[in-house]
Amino acid sequence: AESKHHSITPIVRVPKNDVDVAKRFLGTGVHGVILPSIKTMADARRAVKLAKYAPLGNRPAGVERANGFLATFKEYVARANDDVLVVLMIETKEAAENFQSLVDVEGVDVFHIGPYDMSLGFAQAMNKAPDSAEVKKAVDKALARIERLCKQKGIPMGSYAPTKAAAKEKMKRGYLFFTIPDDGAMIRNGVKHFFGK
Repeated sequence: AESKHHSITPIVRVPKNDVDVAKRFLGTGVHGVILPSIKTMADARRAVKLAKYAPLGNRPAGVERANGFLATFKEYVARANDDVLVVLMIETKEAAENFQSLVDVEGVDVFHIGPYDMSLGFAQAMNKAPDSAEVKKAVDKALARIERLCKQKGIPMGSYAPTKAAAKEKMKRGYLFFTIPDDGAMIRNGVKHFFGK
């Protein structure tokens, strides 16, 4: 969905998979929430429930900008489940190991996969350096399984793309949703590029 004033789709990364925290962001009228700390099926179900209205969830009502401060409440609720993306972050060893159950949770629109954070969890469990060959092999195996399950279920995948080239490479593997470097990184890279020429 688009904002009625601009050709953008506002999506926010919520700091915590918690209904009271997420409600503050959803109430502004965003069209998607990226939810962290997804490790188990219970975490995934909690995320969907806090972002979706019945029958998929139990998102609470409120006097909010999203529903015109109740002036357009019925209309908003009627379309919100279709308009609000639920993006779950898969960034831990536990999430990778539980992914078979996570991919079966109804109402998830995108799985955003974080291989760098996942490497840290595997490294700790294996008592190896995050950039070691053993950790890389374990993470690559987990990613291949996650990608295969997402494709089987038809659920889009997302990931961080530090460059357009990285995004294009991931698109070949079926990724459709990307987070990009923050504004500070963009400015630093622009300055480096400018003075490097």
